[in-house]
Amino acid sequence: MAVTIGATTTASGDPGSVTSYSFNHTCDTGTTCLVVVVCAQDSTTTDPPVSGITYNSVPLTKAHETSPIYGDSGDGQMVSIWYLLSPSTGSSLSVAITHTGKCTDTGAVAVNLLGTATSNVVDSFDETNQIIGSTPLGPIVNPAASGAMCIAGIMHNNTVIGNLSVNTGTLIRNQDVGNVMSVAYNLNTGSSVSILWTNTAGYYSATTGVTFKPGATESASISPS
Repeated sequence: MAVTIGATTTASGDPGSVTSYSFNHTCDTGTTCLVVVVCAQDSTTTDPPVSGITYNSVPLTKAHETSPIYGDSGDGQMVSIWYLLSPSTGSSLSVAITHTGKCTDTGAVAVNLLGTATSNVVDSFDETNQIIGSTPLGPIVNPAASGAMCIAGIMHNNTVIGNLSVNTGTLIRNQDVGNVMSVAYNLNTGSSVSILWTNTAGYYSATTGVTFKPGATESASISPS
């Protein structure tokens, strides 16, 4: 049984320069795992990391987070992916996100997954951080369980949404949060899975992707980091 994407995805919009913010999201009936992707940028290394996320006041678990990466402007980009198994399915419940400090740019996207494992759900992850241009950039998760769903995010040091496009995978949401963030997915049908972006101009970006296992493969998982 392969993991599928639920009908409802929610973007936070641009909350401004903040330490914490929230937005409402609805988990579809049958959602087995809620995934929240946070993308942030700041001039310090201490502010962007995510210290916690809750959904309907229930804490999420961190799957993987990149360290803030400093490239072409003195601002550091970071992507953090969190999840919650068996989330509440009530309408428009609050997703609350807290960073370790006040971030200049931050935003999030909530994604529902159906058919995931009910324990040990995180399969694997990968991250890539460098200048993105016409050569595709993004995580290549290897190994990955067959039928696992890869969710990936990118924080891009550029303000033009139209410059950024998904090269491999399927777009979930792009949004302008001061700079551009994007979230996409790709279903693994082999031994590895990738999600790649391209850009019409070369700017520094941070990306990470996490694969979530299908319900038929609940063997030991890697430790989140």
